[in-house]
Amino acid sequence: MEDVKLNGYDIPAGTQVIINAWAIARDPSSWDEPLEFKPE
Repeated sequence: MEDVKLNGYDIPAGTQVIINAWAIARDPSSWDEPLEFKPE
């Protein structure tokens, strides 16, 4: 592993990064209707 810089943030090697999948799935800049349930 190695240190990385992401969007201006320094992230040291070995740091646990937790992704907020709930927010990503409801992002209106990525999805036309982020609050609708469409299991297709």
